[in-house]
Amino acid sequence: MDIHNKELDVFFNTLSLKYGCSKLTVKRICSSEFECVKQTMKKVDSYNDHFPYIKLPFLFSFLVKKGKQKFYLEKSAKNIKDVYTEIGND
Repeated sequence: MDIHNKELDVFFNTLSLKYGCSKLTVKRICSSEFECVKQTMKKVDSYNDHFPYIKLPFLFSFLVKKGKQKFYLEKSAKNIKDVYTEIGND
C-alpha cells in the first residue's frame, strides 16, 4: 500500500490523536521507516552474496530467506556465464 493512499488518513489521524502530534508528523515517521527499507534493499549484491538484513527499531527485522538468496545467487551466476559466453563468441 502506498504511504500517500487516502485510506491511510484514518490511521494517521488515529495515531496523531493518540500521541498528541500532527498527522503530518505521524506520516513522516511511517514513511521514514519504509525509506530505510528501500535504501537498505538497494545495497543487496547477489553477485557477491551480500544480503543485508533490515532492522526497524521497535518494529521488526527483515531478512532475505535462504531459498530466495539461492534463487538470486543462481540468477547472478547465470548472468555472468551468459556475459562471458557472449564475449567469447565475438
